[in-house]
Amino acid sequence: MPVLSSCLFHCWLSFRALRLFALNAPLEKSDEAYPWLLSNLLPVGIKGVAFAALTAAIVSSLASMMNSIATIFTMDIYRSYIRPQVGEADLVHVGRWTSFISLVIAVIIAPMLSGLDQAFQYIQEFTGFISPGALAIFLAGFFYRKATANGALAAALGTFIFSLY
Repeated sequence: MPVLSSCLFHCWLSFRALRLFALNAPLEKSDEAYPWLLSNLLPVGIKGVAFAALTAAIVSSLASMMNSIATIFTMDIYRSYIRPQVGEADLVHVGRWTSFISLVIAVIIAPMLSGLDQAFQYIQEFTGFISPGALAIFLAGFFYRKATANGALAAALGTFIFSLY
């Protein structure tokens, strides 16, 4: 139930953000709409709730990404190729280190992204490089019986390489 109320609250807040154009808000970038809305249209108590909900959403997204990164590396790479007979405690240890190293990499990369107008733009451009190949791999695996894992890996690498040209 708290998730539903948080979603409804943010839908309401997003709808209010669309009305900013009608209010002639002095915004130079679209990224400034949410903070402007919080500071100018919401009462003090609701600002705290909105900030807490936004913080919870960010932390939840970060936790799910860390869990995914650790799981993919430990189960698909470490356990399959590096140490097949590894114990559960070692997998947890490797997963924690994987999460920590990925966070360090993210901290190193983050300042390089500050030149972008919007982070969403970067995500969309990166997704545009990867999505066509992922769709082709999925469709080939689904409809072509002779598709193999090696072929999917070659297609994935080829997708990234050919999308740069």
